[in-house]
Formats: sequence, C-alpha cells, structure tokens
Amino acid sequence: GLKSIKYLNDQISDELYTIKDVEYSNFLELMIHIKDNTSINTRQMSILIRLNFFREFGNSKFLYLSYEKFRDKYKVYKKEETTLARINEIKDYMNEIKEVEDFSINEKILFEKQMMGYSQLTEESCSNKVVVVTNINTKFTPVLTLYSVQSGKEVEFRVAKDKFYGEGKSPN
Repeated sequence: GLKSIKYLNDQISDELYTIKDVEYSNFLELMIHIKDNTSINTRQMSILIRLNFFREFGNSKFLYLSYEKFRDKYKVYKKEETTLARINEIKDYMNEIKEVEDFSINEKILFEKQMMGYSQLTEESCSNKVVVVTNINTKFTPVLTLYSVQSGKEVEFRVAKDKFYGEGKSPN
C-alpha cells in the first residue's frame, strides 16, 4: 500500500480508496474534491503526483505545475464569484501548460528512490546501455549504483580510485 512511501500513511490510503470510483472530468475537479474532503496535505499530494499516481489526467510535470498553481490560488470564498474566478484562473493556466514536457527519466527514477527506497520505472524502448547513477559511495574504492532504465535492475560498479573523477576532481 501507500504507507511504504515516505510521508504517506493508512489514512491517506483509505481516503483515496473511498474516492477511487468517483469520475472526475479533469484534474482540477479531483484537486478540489481532495482539498475539500480529505486530510491529504500539500507534501503528500505532491509526492503522489510526482509518483504518477494520477497519470490518467496527464504527465506528472503538468499535474505538478497545475497543483502548484492550485495551491497558490484555490480557496473557498464567501462570495461564490470570487471562488469561481480563481477556479477559472487555474483552468486558464492549466490550458497554457498542457503541452509541457514531463520530468526526465532520471528525475523520475531518483524521486522514486528517494520516496520509496527503490524505483520501479522502466522504459523498454531505451537501450540496455542507458543507466542512471542512483548512488555514489567514495568512502574507499568508489562504488556507483547504476539503475538500468530498460530492465529496472540495479548493479554496483566499482571504479579504480585513479580513474574516478568525482565532484571537484578532474583528469590530469
């Protein structure tokens, strides 16, 4: 379940489960419903978006930027016209950015590792030579942890100290 993800818990899982069968015509409707009817906070919502939990509404960068605008603008006001004006402002912004390019594969993999302790993202169309460095340990012999984008497997790769050019170092 969701509680294995940093900052999420059973309550969030239960609240999302109760709304899973509700049909939303767009992401803005969903955000309003979640804000008004659940205890999901900003950090938790951002994590769920970045982990592609709401992928049916668009790519994670589009949803993340939309949520940032929503957080900044949405409030229920005493005057309904004010609330509606804010909602329309959010809609206009979402229409402007709907073609935004998604987060890179590197960003997605590193975010999954950060939040879940592992990554499950794979891209079969990538060459088996495409890897993401997910960890660098330079305590003794430098060891790089490499994540294969094609297969989703991780391997450790040792590099001779004289061949490793880490931060602040350059070849002679």
